[in-house]
Amino acid sequence: MGEDQALTLILEDNTNYVEERIWFASDNFRLRTSLIKSPNGFSQTTFYSEIRKLPPKEAA
Repeated sequence: MGEDQALTLILEDNTNYVEERIWFASDNFRLRTSLIKSPNGFSQTTFYSEIRKLPPKEAA
């Protein structure tokens, strides 16, 4: 977990490098990016945004 409250996962083996980063932009809005690099020079990136439904707030 970084100082910016983002979770970064890095997976490496002899052939691939994968980095995924997950963070919340607000209470119900999550962002996720991933980067995949292969030794043959191929790279792939993805971006996801996810909105989760929150229960209604109780009336005061």
